[in-house]
Amino acid sequence: MADGNTSVRSNGLEVSTARFDEDWTSFDAVDYDAMRVVLPQLGINFDDNGVYFARALDYVKARAYTRLLPPMSGDRLVPTSTDTPASAQSVTYPIWDQVGMAKIIGNYADDLPRADVRAREVSVVVRAIGDSYGYSTQDLRAALASGSNLPARKADAARTSIARKENSLKIVGDADYGMYGLTNHPNIPTVTAVTGNWAAATGVQILADCAALLNAVTNQSAGIHNANVLAMTNQSRGYLFAKFSDTVNSQTAGNALLAMFPNVEIIVAQELKGKGAGGTDMMVAAERDIDNYYYDSAMEFTQHPPQARNLEFVVPCEARAAGLIVVRPLSLATMGGL
Repeated sequence: MADGNTSVRSNGLEVSTARFDEDWTSFDAVDYDAMRVVLPQLGINFDDNGVYFARALDYVKARAYTRLLPPMSGDRLVPTSTDTPASAQSVTYPIWDQVGMAKIIGNYADDLPRADVRAREVSVVVRAIGDSYGYSTQDLRAALASGSNLPARKADAARTSIARKENSLKIVGDADYGMYGLTNHPNIPTVTAVTGNWAAATGVQILADCAALLNAVTNQSAGIHNANVLAMTNQSRGYLFAKFSDTVNSQTAGNALLAMFPNVEIIVAQELKGKGAGGTDMMVAAERDIDNYYYDSAMEFTQHPPQARNLEFVVPCEARAAGLIVVRPLSLATMGGL
């Protein structure tokens, strides 16, 4: 079937393999076995084409796994844990509340205050996230005739689609399946805006709202947690860096905020639009640390062997996740009304 390592004869067609790696005959054995079933169902001779399409699919899948995805706000806001196995049906985790405060004591004091941690367990269901991509019999015929790759953009789109869904789960969750995100998690404290309505607020008032939210993380945790990320919509960020808090020195509210909180990163997350009370925009402050909260990914993006459906073969894609896990609620706070 092969002529050296530069071409393969398939149904009488001489097909170039120069686009593949040097070892063009390498392929996933599971996909190859699936092709043995799929191709005849599509009216394509497996003996002549099995290796070719197994290798072509291997190329497409590898491209999807290695392609760099565009940066997403959820990835910048929420750490990801992959400790949960793909076989898990549910995840049980503790929510920790640190209690107790040290005090000055005498030499022979016997009333030492107790510092401890209090935990309660919560269970969440691991959900599957899926989509698919496929190639029609005409796509296969065209690839054979032209010696071109199967379009890798389809696999790229499938991976990006699942990544966007996971990004959404991190921030807004999925109410239909009981999955919470940063905007609606019942254990994350909510802070009332000092002024709100940033379209009409002054730079000084906007600065006060931001400072109130960032300080809330520190105050509610008695100084244990300090926010290092502040997320808001693009419009809110625009107000923050357009309105002046100090007209004498031409300092915007945003510049003043960064001077007050130099360790805080401001992140734009359009998913926060309309998520505050009354459909107002929301802002989230958090101490971003995987020990505080994380997205529980039980199975990262996975492509399964192809299946024959009508006049195409389809590659099912899947990921599994328990969603946002908040272990230390006092490390976060939200504010609506912007």
